Amino acid sequence: MKIIVKSSDCNLCIPVPTGLIFGRISVWIWLKLGKLTRKSWSRYVPENPQMQISLLPGDLPEKAVYALCSEIMRTKRRYGSWKLVEIESADGDQVLIEL
Repeated sequence: MKIIVKSSDCNLCIPVPTGLIFGRISVWIWLKLGKLTRKSWSRYVPENPQMQISLLPGDLPEKAVYALCSEIMRTKRRYGSWKLVEIESADGDQVLIEL
């Protein structure tokens, strides 16, 4: 995975190993951290919120998260690089996140 930022001042490329983010052990750690932070978030949500907060980091089933991450890894192996996000500002600055 690469995060590429191009601007008039400088160009920046941040390589991030895909297995580091979407690997089974890393996903397990992210899920545990999500459950811990969910407990602390609950004190900031009012008892009767006008909008329902339905998708906090602890709401997704673990099997679904593992399946999603394994599909992302399979897509990376099968197709190689793949553009996830490509943004260009009015000033001409570009941000590209590539799998």
